[in-house]
Amino acid sequence: MLILTGSGKKPAMLSFSPDGRYLAAGNDRRHRPVYHLWNPSAGPEPVRSWAGRFGLPFLVFTPGGVTVGGLFDPFFRYDIRTGERTAVSFPTAFWPHHFSPDGRFAICSGGDAGAGVYRLHCARADGRGWTEAWQTAIAYNPDHVFDGYGFPGYDDFGFSVDGGRLLCIYRCVDRVRGTRPIAVDVFALDTGERVGEWVGELPRLAVLWTVDPMGVAVFVTRRAFYAVDTANPRSKPVKRLNTSAKDFTDFVFSRDGRWLATTSNDTAATIWDTTTWKPRRRFQWNIGRLQTVAFAPDGLRCAAAGDAGRIVVWDLDD
Repeated sequence: MLILTGSGKKPAMLSFSPDGRYLAAGNDRRHRPVYHLWNPSAGPEPVRSWAGRFGLPFLVFTPGGVTVGGLFDPFFRYDIRTGERTAVSFPTAFWPHHFSPDGRFAICSGGDAGAGVYRLHCARADGRGWTEAWQTAIAYNPDHVFDGYGFPGYDDFGFSVDGGRLLCIYRCVDRVRGTRPIAVDVFALDTGERVGEWVGELPRLAVLWTVDPMGVAVFVTRRAFYAVDTANPRSKPVKRLNTSAKDFTDFVFSRDGRWLATTSNDTAATIWDTTTWKPRRRFQWNIGRLQTVAFAPDGLRCAAAGDAGRIVVWDLDD
């Protein structure tokens, strides 16, 4: 077990590099977000830090570096070894708003009022920049709930932890009090081919959080989560309550989908067995209220960040 310092009091976007050597984190401040990079084997303090400007912050490991930016804030790629900064541009008029966990893909989307469609673009990282992977247009559907800009489109997006699938979520018109039909379109990220669909009832405030390699999606509402197998159109959500009396703060699948790690607004992290959806082990860490959690790519370690400015990295067999 190792304690890292210097993360600030609003940690977010905790992520391991693809080789597991580095750990990065940002914060959820819209004004002046800050990003940090650690090499745990080199000591508890960050080896590099970068300041953003304004907007919802993003951080993702991309080939050879870390890409950071935010809504209304330009994106930059930082070389892990040198700290050199280069501007990042995207092959679309829309700003990226979701990145795959492996840093290979970015999703950009927006409404086209003149054409009556919602356009979805996928960009691919090639080590030097971003190129367009594919794009598609979704025609108006009267069952879709309008987004905040007046266009019928997807409410949310989710990538599988291995970067193989994209889940696009839209909420349908209300039919049952207290719940809302949710539809999930599943795309293959490499090709943009639509490979699946799931439609079912979930609580009105259920929010998509994480997706495993086979398309199992976890939605959350405060102290409960709902596991949905989007690969099976007839599957029913599996509901589980938090082992803590506090609300959930973060979820992440291991890369093989065998485990689900969760944090709550307290000092403990829980590992769930996804074959039974039962808690396997609960780790108590006194580093403040935990805000975010991440698996190392090999699935043998986890990291969790607390609101006291510290990060714990531990072996799952501890």
